[in-house]
Amino acid sequence: MNANATDSILPAASTLLGWILFSVVSIIAIGYAKFKQEWHAGIIGVVIGIYPYFIPSGPIFWTLGILLTGLLFVPRRHLPW
Repeated sequence: MNANATDSILPAASTLLGWILFSVVSIIAIGYAKFKQEWHAGIIGVVIGIYPYFIPSGPIFWTLGILLTGLLFVPRRHLPW
């Protein structure tokens, strides 16, 4: 099999790293939300887990993931919901 044929099938290493990283953050956020009964962290965790399916890799992918992860650390009283 030609090595060039497999290169087009596999995503970039940075994309794989992002998928793994944000999946772990999502699982931790959802678990924390269930433990502390804080629904805002659960919603953010679900969004972090779902958005990689709709956003292609690149700067927007990483920027959105970092912003959503940062929202987990914002106190609930500062969020609009």
